[in-house]
Amino acid sequence: MSDQPPRFDPVKYKETMREQWQSIDPVIYRETMREQWQNTAEGWHRWIPVVRVWVGHATELMLDLAHVGTGGRVLDIAAGDGDQSLLAAARVGPTGFVLATDIAPNLVALASQTAREKGLENLDARVMDAENLTVDDESFDVIICRLGLFFLPDLPRALSEIRRALKPGGRIGGIVPLCSDLNHPPTRAAWSSSPRSTRTVQSWRTGRSG
Repeated sequence: MSDQPPRFDPVKYKETMREQWQSIDPVIYRETMREQWQNTAEGWHRWIPVVRVWVGHATELMLDLAHVGTGGRVLDIAAGDGDQSLLAAARVGPTGFVLATDIAPNLVALASQTAREKGLENLDARVMDAENLTVDDESFDVIICRLGLFFLPDLPRALSEIRRALKPGGRIGGIVPLCSDLNHPPTRAAWSSSPRSTRTVQSWRTGRSG
């Protein structure tokens, strides 16, 4: 008998995950996630310096690929405590606007508090569900999401809402963890796309571009 652990089978993993997702009640799941993030908001906020070390480069890459710049209007979904929202606000400047959204009020309160402390008048934070964005159609140049898309129980609905909120030619930027092979360190990917263009993806493993 081999002492080596069994290799990860990505096809079997996807099939298992699909079956599990189909058995989840999206309403219960969403409320459970809201409660969990409510209860862990302060701890997550204290942990952000470590998160920056982990995904700091990816965050800057995401903003670069999405062309977040002066005067832009940016919507951040599943924004957490707004750490990446602050970076976007600094990029768009006083003539731009960033709206940080999350389903957990405690996280939104932390984002608002940090924005006030930094004197950022171009950043607003609101409680909002990514699957039901209470924003006007075609109102944002860029929509970003750092490590949040995989939490959404109805991703197609969320993506439809994102498309609705984007201006014509608008751009989407996101960061997601990729585990195509669990026998290797996790790969992080930053990507950007627009409804009319091919998406651009940059990923790396342990800091190496690939």
